[in-house]
Amino acid sequence: MKININLISTSIHGENDQLANTFTKEDCAIIISYSGETKAPTRTAKILRKNHVKIIAITSNPSSHIAMLSDIMVPLIKKESQSIRFSTFSSQMAIEYVLNVLYSCLFAANYSKNQKLRIDTETMFLDTRF
Repeated sequence: MKININLISTSIHGENDQLANTFTKEDCAIIISYSGETKAPTRTAKILRKNHVKIIAITSNPSSHIAMLSDIMVPLIKKESQSIRFSTFSSQMAIEYVLNVLYSCLFAANYSKNQKLRIDTETMFLDTRF
C-alpha cells in the first residue's frame, strides 16, 4: 500500500482461516460482516483471538459474535431492511466509507513520511503512463 503497511486479503473460500492461523500478536486484522453472525468470519475471528491478534470488526450489529470477539467495533448504519432490500448497495457504500476513513487516519498518523513515500512511488512510475 502507499503507506508501507502490508495487506493480506483473500477471496478464496476457507483461506481466511489458514491466513488467520499465521497471524501473531504483532498483527491486526479487520473483519467485515454486515450481520456479524456469519459462521466463516466468526470462525476466523476465533482463530485470531486464540493467536492474540488485535481485531477490528466492521459490522452493523454491536452485539454480534464477531463484535464480541473484537478489540474495536466500528459500527455500520443498519438501514437495509431484510424484508424489502433488493441489493446490498447501502451496506457496500458504508463499508467502503469506513475503510476509506481508516486509511485516511493511518495516512494522517504519519503524514510527512507517508506523503514522501507516495510522491516517491508516483515519481518512480511516471514513465509507465501514456
